[in-house]
Amino acid sequence: MSLIPIYVQQLINEGGKQNFLIIDLKNNAYIQFAAENGSSKIYCEVSGSNPLTNLKLNSAQIEALKQLHWLPSNSTQHNNYTQTYSIHSKEDIAHLEELIHLTAAVFESPPSTYIYHLNLA
Repeated sequence: MSLIPIYVQQLINEGGKQNFLIIDLKNNAYIQFAAENGSSKIYCEVSGSNPLTNLKLNSAQIEALKQLHWLPSNSTQHNNYTQTYSIHSKEDIAHLEELIHLTAAVFESPPSTYIYHLNLA
């Protein structure tokens, strides 16, 4: 059973205004989600595991992220990719979970390798 639906529900229904979930992936990458209690919006970001280091992607990875609707951030210091996701139903959570798995595949990270960090604050 995947923990992703449980954690997404907690991001938007518990905690406070600074909730976040980080999923560490292989190859020095992570997917981060930020939301607040009571909001349907989740800010999503793909980045390198060291915030001070740019995510080093090859052209196939960049194209794969674009196909998944990840957009380059406006930051000149980081090579992150972002998107905002809305959660209104269990189907939306299922779609977000699929996005997570497809994004993780770009970094050759099967679900069994995910390391979760959840903070509800």
